[in-house]
Amino acid sequence: MFGVAMFICNCRGLNEQKVKEAACTGVKKWQDIHSYYGTEPSCGKCSEEIRQIISEQKDVQVGKNLFARLSQCDWIRNGILKSK
Repeated sequence: MFGVAMFICNCRGLNEQKVKEAACTGVKKWQDIHSYYGTEPSCGKCSEEIRQIISEQKDVQVGKNLFARLSQCDWIRNGILKSK
């Protein structure tokens, strides 16, 4: 089905979209995702998948930060390096 996010934490009803939203806030630990929504982990079966999403969001943020820094470089802005 399109537009339906997979549940990551069945105990607390957290789907993939909610976990990604909370991960974008810079949380460090999988338990912080639960705290973001005012809940506590229950069985812990979701921990590995939540850790993976947090890691992926960190990678995305690193890429965005690198792009932002590179776009400030004069040699890039002045077109010294041009893509072909």
